[in-house]
Amino acid sequence: MKFLSIFLLVFLFSIPHFAEAKQFLVKPPTTQEVVQAITSASAVTNMRPAMLYALYGQETSYGKNLGKTEREWSAFCANRNTLDCRNWKRYDCKADNKNAKSYDDILRLLGYADSAGNADRSNIPTSSTCALGFTQFEPATWWLISSSRIGKTYDPWNIQDAVLMTAYYLKDHGANGEEILGSGEVIGIKDRLALQQYYCGSNYQRLACQEYAAAIEIKARHALEVLLKAGYEKQLERLEGERQQLNKDLGTAATASIGCKEVPTEEFGFGVQHNLKATESITPLLDKATRDLLKAYRIYRAAEDKNLLKEIQQFGEARKAYIVKSLYLDPAKTLFSLLLAQDREGISRLAPQCIEEEITIEGMIDALHIDFEEGASETQYILITDDGNYVTLHPAGGLYVPLESGMRVRIKGVRIDKEILFDGTRSLFEPHDVSGGIDVIKEVGNPPVTGEQKVLVVMVNFQNTKEPSLTKEAVRNIVFGEVDRYYREISYDKIFLTGDVLGWYRIPLKQSCNTSLAKLEAIRAVDSFVDFKNYGRLLIVAPFGPSCGWGGLSDIGKKTVRTGDGNVLISSAGIRSATFSTIAHELGHQFGTHHADSLMCKNSAIADSGCVYDEYGDPYDIMGNRVEKHVGHMSALRKEYLGWLGEKTLKQISESGLYTLEPIEIAGDGLKAIKIQRKRNDFLYVEYRQPIGFDTVIGRNSNVFEGALLHVRKPDGDARRSALIDPTPPGDISTSALLPGMIFQDPASGAVVSTVSRTPRSLTLRVTAGKKDFTLPQVSITYPSGQPTVSGIMKVSASATHSAGIERVDFYYVKQGSHILFGTDRQIPYESEFDTQQLLQGLNYVFAKAYDSSGNERVSTIEGFYVTVPDREAPEVVLTAPQGGEALQSPITFRAHATDDIGISFLVFKVDPGSPEEQTFFDYYAPFVVSTALDKGSHAVYAQAQDAAGKTSRTDTVSFEVVQKDQEADDSNRSVPEVKKKIVEKKAHISLPKNIARLGEGRVGLSYTATLTSSEGTPPYTWEIPINPGEFPSGLSLVRETGVISGTPKESGAWSFYANFYDANGKRGVKEFGIEIKPALTLAIDTNLPSGIVGNSYRAVLSASGFNPPYTWSSPPGYGQFPSGLNLSSSGIISGTPSKAGIWIFNVKITDASGQEIIEEFGIEIASPLEIKTTDLSAGLVDSYYSATFEARGAASPPYRWSVASGRFPPGLELNPDSGYISGTPHEAGIWVFIAKVENAQGVSAIKELHIDIRTPLLIPDPFPAGTVGAAYSAAPSVIGGVAPYTWSIESGTLPVGFSLNENSGKISGTINEKGAWNFLLKVVDKTGFGGSRWMTLNIMAPLEIVTRTLGTGTVGSYYATSTEVRGGEYPYTWSIASGALPQSLTLTQYGYISGILAEEGSFSVVLKVTDASKQSIEKNFSIAIKPKLILATSTLPGGTQDIPYTASHSVSGGTAPYVWSIAQEVLPLGLSLDTLTGVISGTPRESGNKNFLIRVTDAIGVETSWWFSINIRAPLTIVTTSFLNGGVNNFYGTSTYASGGEYPYTWSVSGTLAPGLTLATSSGYMSGTPTSEGVWDFVLEVRDKGGLTAVRNFSIEIKPRLKITLPYYSSSGTVGMAYATSSSAIGGTAPYTWRISWQTLPPGITLDASSGIISGTPTQAGTWAFNLEVKDSHNVRATNYLVITINPSPSGRAPGLRAFLSADILNSLTAVLNNLFPVPHLFGR
Repeated sequence: MKFLSIFLLVFLFSIPHFAEAKQFLVKPPTTQEVVQAITSASAVTNMRPAMLYALYGQETSYGKNLGKTEREWSAFCANRNTLDCRNWKRYDCKADNKNAKSYDDILRLLGYADSAGNADRSNIPTSSTCALGFTQFEPATWWLISSSRIGKTYDPWNIQDAVLMTAYYLKDHGANGEEILGSGEVIGIKDRLALQQYYCGSNYQRLACQEYAAAIEIKARHALEVLLKAGYEKQLERLEGERQQLNKDLGTAATASIGCKEVPTEEFGFGVQHNLKATESITPLLDKATRDLLKAYRIYRAAEDKNLLKEIQQFGEARKAYIVKSLYLDPAKTLFSLLLAQDREGISRLAPQCIEEEITIEGMIDALHIDFEEGASETQYILITDDGNYVTLHPAGGLYVPLESGMRVRIKGVRIDKEILFDGTRSLFEPHDVSGGIDVIKEVGNPPVTGEQKVLVVMVNFQNTKEPSLTKEAVRNIVFGEVDRYYREISYDKIFLTGDVLGWYRIPLKQSCNTSLAKLEAIRAVDSFVDFKNYGRLLIVAPFGPSCGWGGLSDIGKKTVRTGDGNVLISSAGIRSATFSTIAHELGHQFGTHHADSLMCKNSAIADSGCVYDEYGDPYDIMGNRVEKHVGHMSALRKEYLGWLGEKTLKQISESGLYTLEPIEIAGDGLKAIKIQRKRNDFLYVEYRQPIGFDTVIGRNSNVFEGALLHVRKPDGDARRSALIDPTPPGDISTSALLPGMIFQDPASGAVVSTVSRTPRSLTLRVTAGKKDFTLPQVSITYPSGQPTVSGIMKVSASATHSAGIERVDFYYVKQGSHILFGTDRQIPYESEFDTQQLLQGLNYVFAKAYDSSGNERVSTIEGFYVTVPDREAPEVVLTAPQGGEALQSPITFRAHATDDIGISFLVFKVDPGSPEEQTFFDYYAPFVVSTALDKGSHAVYAQAQDAAGKTSRTDTVSFEVVQKDQEADDSNRSVPEVKKKIVEKKAHISLPKNIARLGEGRVGLSYTATLTSSEGTPPYTWEIPINPGEFPSGLSLVRETGVISGTPKESGAWSFYANFYDANGKRGVKEFGIEIKPALTLAIDTNLPSGIVGNSYRAVLSASGFNPPYTWSSPPGYGQFPSGLNLSSSGIISGTPSKAGIWIFNVKITDASGQEIIEEFGIEIASPLEIKTTDLSAGLVDSYYSATFEARGAASPPYRWSVASGRFPPGLELNPDSGYISGTPHEAGIWVFIAKVENAQGVSAIKELHIDIRTPLLIPDPFPAGTVGAAYSAAPSVIGGVAPYTWSIESGTLPVGFSLNENSGKISGTINEKGAWNFLLKVVDKTGFGGSRWMTLNIMAPLEIVTRTLGTGTVGSYYATSTEVRGGEYPYTWSIASGALPQSLTLTQYGYISGILAEEGSFSVVLKVTDASKQSIEKNFSIAIKPKLILATSTLPGGTQDIPYTASHSVSGGTAPYVWSIAQEVLPLGLSLDTLTGVISGTPRESGNKNFLIRVTDAIGVETSWWFSINIRAPLTIVTTSFLNGGVNNFYGTSTYASGGEYPYTWSVSGTLAPGLTLATSSGYMSGTPTSEGVWDFVLEVRDKGGLTAVRNFSIEIKPRLKITLPYYSSSGTVGMAYATSSSAIGGTAPYTWRISWQTLPPGITLDASSGIISGTPTQAGTWAFNLEVKDSHNVRATNYLVITINPSPSGRAPGLRAFLSADILNSLTAVLNNLFPVPHLFGR
C-alpha cells in the first residue's frame, strides 16, 4: 500500500482542482493548553509568562471572543455607526490592500479555500479591524512575522502558534524578558514600549497606546495567580530551585576566589607596534578558548557538576586574555568571537569578570595620536565617562565619523575590563546587533590657534629606570627657543610659546608605553603647586619603554582633564624623544592637525580610485616627514585651518583669471595661496615655497622651489588632513612642483591650473574655473519598502532627481558588512534586479547611489527586506541518550546529535509527549544536552531539530523507566518476586537465556498463538503477567483463563518475562518464559519496478528474502489489474510487450516452501512512446536575453538527455543537455532551423525539427530634437528592426500641452508657449507584435540668442581672454566664425572661448555664429579694439621732506583709458597716498627714510603693467649745534657749525654782530679768526638747504681778556738738598685753570701741581733748567711762559752762575718783557 499512497499524493497534487474548504472549528483552549503554550514560548524567547498570558486575555478574553464573521459584521453594522462598525467598514478585509492579500494567503495556506481556490471567509471570525486569532494579529503582520520566522505553517487560531508569534513580535520590538523571577515588576520599560507598538504600530507614542500597555500590566499581575493555579507553579518552583542552587554554587565559587583578574596590556596594548603575524596567531587561540569554555559550560549545565566551576573559570580567564589582546590586534575579527546573550549571562554568573558584557555608555573622547619612529602611526581613542573613569575604545572596521578630543559620544558594544569593542562603521540609528555602533552627541570645533600658547613641560622618571641625562635647561631651550621661533615664523607671529619646565619627578609606575597613566601621575606630582588653569598645553617628557617604538604621542586638539584645580581644558602629549622636530610635530597635533600625507596614483595626479595615501608622505611639512632639521612650514591648507591665513592671504577662486602668489614664508597681507572647490567638502590648494627661514632645508634633491605645490584634503572633507599630490605621475614626490609651462587639470571639478611664470618673490598662475554646482542629488529607494519577504529574483527601484540631471544610479546590497554593486541604470525609472539567494536568510539591506551630471553623488538610506533561502535538505537528528528501555535515576540527561546543510536553529526534547505532564526543553547550540528531574515511573521522549529554513526532523519516541535511588531488589509488599528487568536490544535473532521456558517463535506481521503451561499444582490455571511496557512483544496479549498468548507481533526481538499462575486450589506460582519474534519477510525491490514503454519488450525479476525459500509467485484475483501485454511467471519474472500506457497497480502473492503466504502491492508505469512535445519556440531578439525549455513525453519519466542532432543553433544560445533549458544572448538575426533529439535513460530516443526566430530588436535610436517656445514643432522618430507597419503609443509620462502623437507615423507635433522638459515612455510595436520602448525627453527651449553684447578691448602684448554667452536653444552649443577675422594670434574654440597674446593694434570686425544641439544657429557681428601696449612713462620720483607737503605724478601711454593705479607690493611712506584714478602721490610725509614699492597700473580692460619706485623722504632741516665755546682776545678762535635734514648742500649766514676779528664761512658754516675785543657778542645763524628750506638758531660768544701768566717770573734758584717752592698765577681767560710743563722738564726732585700751579720739591741735582710753563682755561685757551730754574750746589765754594752778573730784579723784568713779545716757547739763554 506504500506505493499506492505515494502515487495518490502525486496524482492529487498534479490535477488542477482544489479540495473543498475545511470547516472552521475553533474552541477556546483549556487553561492547561494555554500554560503549555506560554511555557514553550517563554522558553524560546525569554518573554515573561505573565505578560503573554495577560496579552492573550486582553485581546480575546482568554479565547472566548475572536470577533465576528463577515455576515455577522454586516448584519450587526447595518443600522449602527459605532466605532467598531466604522472600523469594520474602514478596514474591510475585502479591500485591495496588504491586509486583504495577506488574509487570503493565510486562509489558503491553512486550507480554508473553496473548490476554485478562493479563500473562504464565510465562517472565519475577525475583529472590526481585520485582526485574526487568539492574539489578534493584523493579517499582514502575522504573515510577515510567521513566514519569516521559521518557515513552517503557523495558524493564528492555534494557541501554541499564536502565543509563540506574539512572543517573537515583542522580542523583536525590544521587550526584555530577563526578570522572569525575583522582580517586583512584571513588566519593564522596554516591555511597555513593545506592547505599545504591538497595539499601535509605528505611531506608538499616542496616549491610547500607553493606556493599552498599562492595561496589560494590570492583567499581568493577576495572571501570575492564574498561572500558579493552573499548574505553572511547578515550572516556577523548578526555575526558583535552579536559581537557588546557582546562587549556592556562586557562593562556593566566591569562597574559592573564582573570578578573572584584569588583563595587563603593557606588552601588546596601545603604543606597541603590531604585526599581521601576531593577529594571525592569536585568532585560532581565541577560537579554541571560546569553544573550550562553551563546552565546559554546557556540560556543567547538563550535569550540574560543581567540580566544573573551577574549569569554567580557568577557560574563561584564558579566553579573556586572548580576547583583550585580539582587541588591540584586530577588533573586527574579535567581533566574531563574542558569546551570545544567553551564554554570556549564564557564564558570567559562574565566572565573574571573565566574560564580556553588553553596554551602552556615554562620555567624552580623548583622541591620542602616536608617531612610531619607523614612520608608522596609530590613534588611540579613550572614553572619559561622566564619573571620571577611563576606558579604551576599539572600533571594529574603522570609524564612519572622524573623532577628535572633546567630542561627546554614545556607544553601544561589549566591555571587557577597561576595553570597549564596538562596530565603528555603524550609527546607532541603523539596525545593529550586540556589535553596536557609535553616535556623536556633541561636536567640538577647533577655534583659531592664535596668541600666547602656555606650555607646561613636566619631566618624570619611572620607578625602575635610571636618572636621565637630559636637563631642564636643554628642554627649555628646545621648547621656548627653537620651537617657539619656528611657530612664530610659520604663523606670521600669530602665536608664541611661553611656559615652564618642571622635573625630574619619580612617579610610582614601572616603565611602560602607557602615556595616560604617566600623565595622571605627572599631574599628581605637581598638582599641589601648579595651577593647570594657567596652561593650555602639557608635555610629559619621560623615558617610555624601548618597545614603544614612537618618539611622541599626542592628543589631537584639547580635552577636559581632571586636576586639583578642577576640570581643565588642555591638550597633552607624551614625549619619549625630546628633540626639536618631535616636540614641534606633537604640538601640531595638539593644535588640532593630523599628518601631512602624499597621494600617489598610478596614471594620474589624483583620482577617486587606484591611489594610495602615504602617511607622512609630504616631506615639506612638519606634520609629514619628521627627519630632524627637516621641518618645513605647514601647508596652506593647515594654516587656514589654524587661522593663520585669512581673506587677504588665501582666496577661494571661482572665476577664471591670472593670480599672483608670494612665497608662503613671507609675512604680510600679500596673497599666499588660492583654493579651488573640487567636491562638496574638498578643495584644491595651490601655494608657492621659497628657501626662506625654516624652509631653507626642505628643498634638497627636489624641485619644490621651482613651481607651485598642490594639496587636497584627506580624506575628502576633513580640513585637518592634507595630501600633497604629484602633478606629473608616475614619479616620486620630489618632482611635485607644478613648473612654469605645466598644466594640471582636476578630474573632480574640471578646473585647470597652470604656472605662467615665477621669480624669487612671486609666482603667477592661470586658472580656468571648473564646475560650480556642488549640490547633491536627491535619491531614495522606492522598492523594497516596509521590509517585505522575498525569494529568488528581486527588482529594486529608486527615485533620483537633480537640477542638472541624473547621470546614473548604482544599486548595492549589503552582504556580511560589504557593499556589493549589482546594477546600474541611466534612465527613468531607475531599477535593477538581482538574485536574493546570494544572501543569508533573514533581514538584509539594499541602497542606491545617485550621480548627477556635475559629478556629485549621494547615497540613499538603506531599506530592509527578508530573504527566504530554499532549503534542500531536512535536518538529520539522532537521540543518543536515552536509547530506550533503560532504568535511570533522576535527574535525567537527554542528549542528541543534529546536522543540517544550512544550520540548526534549535533542537527540542519532548518529554512524555501527548500526556498532561508533557514538557518541552529547547537547546540552541551543540552539543545538544538538557538535564531535568522526573518523577518515578515510565516516561518517553523524542528529539526534534529545526533548521534555519524551518524544516524539521524528529526521532522515534523511546521509553525509559525512572527508579528511586534506594530501590531494593526485593519488596516485601509485592505478592510475587520482583521481575528483574532485562535490557534487550531490539535486533533480530537475539537468543534467549537457556534456563527459561521458550514459547514458539513468531514473525512480525503474521498471526501468532502460544499457550503457557506449568507442571506444578492442579489445573486449570489462571495466568497473569506483571510486566512493564517494553518487556512483552507489542501486538500480543494474554487470555488469563486459558494462558493463550495471541495476536500479530509488530516488532522483532527476544523478550523474557515472569508469569504468575494460580492453580485450582488457589496456590500461586511463578515461571519465566521467553518469546522470540523473527523479522517480517522483506522484499529486495519494494514498489519500484522499472517502467516500460508501449511496444517495447519488458522484463523484471521479483525477489524476496526471509521465510523459507524457494518462493512461488502468483497474481491473486481481486485488487488491481496487471499491465496489458505482460505476464507473471511462478518464478517471479514479469515479461512481455506492453500494449497500453498507464500506471498499473496490482497485488502479487508470495508463497514460501512451508506454505506461508504474503501479498504485496506493486506498480508499473507503462509510458507512451517517447516524443518531443515542444512544437513552437518563442521568438527572440538580438542582444537580448533569451530562454525557453524543450518538453518531452512518453518513454517513462525523466531524466531525459537533450541534444541538437543537426542544423544550426542560434549563435549565443546554449542547450542544457540535462534539463532541455535553452538560454543565452543571441548575436545574429535569422530563422535558425535544427533537429532536436531527446533520449531517455534506457536509450530510447526521438527527434523533431524545430526553429527559433531571432529578430533584430525594435530600437528607437535617436532622441527627439528640441523645440522652441512659440514655434511649430514636428518630428518623427526612427526605428530599427521589426516588420513594418509600426504602431506608436505613449506608455507613461505626458507630452507638452497642445502636442499630439500620430500612432501610425510616431510623429509628435504641436506648439507651446512655455519652456520645459517633458519625459515620456515611447513604445513602438511592429506588424508581428514585437515591441520596444525608450524613455524620451522633449525639451522645449527658449529661442536661441547670443547674450554677449560686445567683445572686450585688448592691449598689444597682453594676454586676451573672453568667453561668449548664449541662452535658449538646446545645449551643447558650437561656436564658429561666419565671416571676418579675429586679430592675429587670437583663436576661437568651439565652446566660444577667445584667447591669445595680442600682437597688433587696430580695430577688427568678426561675425560669430553659434549652433545648438538641434542645429539651430544664429549669428552676431562683433568688433575688437586692440590698443597700443600699456607703458608706464615715469621712471623715477622726486624725494621729499618730512612734514613738508609732497606731490608727484605719473604718466602712462597705450592701453585703454581710464586707468586704475594701485600699490602692488610694499607700501608708500607714511603720510602719502596714491590716487587710484590719476596716479598722483600726495600728502605730508610723517617719517623720513627711503621707501621702495611696486606701482601697478591697470587699464579699462584689465591689462596691467608695473614698476618699482622709491621715494627718499628727508628729515626736517635743523641746526644741530646748540652753543659755541668762549674765546679770548688775541687768541685764535675756530669752530664748526652743524645742520641735519633737508637737502644738501647747505648755505650759512649770520645776522647780529660777531666778535671783532671773527668771520663765518657761508658754504661750510665754519666760524674762525682772532678776536680783538673782549665782551659778549649775540648773533643769529641761518642755514638754507638746496631746496630753499631754512633753519635759524640764536647764539652768543663771550670773548674773555687775553690769558697770560703773571707769576712766576723768568728765573728762580734753589739749592741742592734744600726745599724749593714757587707759586704760579694767571689773568684773563675763564677759570678754572689747568697747569702743565709743555716743553722740557723741571729739575730733578721738583714737581708741578696741575690744579694750583705750585712748583715745589727738594732739588737733588745742581744745574740750570729752562722749560715752558702752560696754563689752560676752561675753554681750552692756553698761555705759556718761558722759565729758568737754577739749582745751586750745596755750599762748597763753587763759582757763581749767571745770577752773579745780573741781579734778580733785572732778570725778572727781562723775562716778563720777552714773554710779552714772544707768547710761544723760545730758547732764551741757550
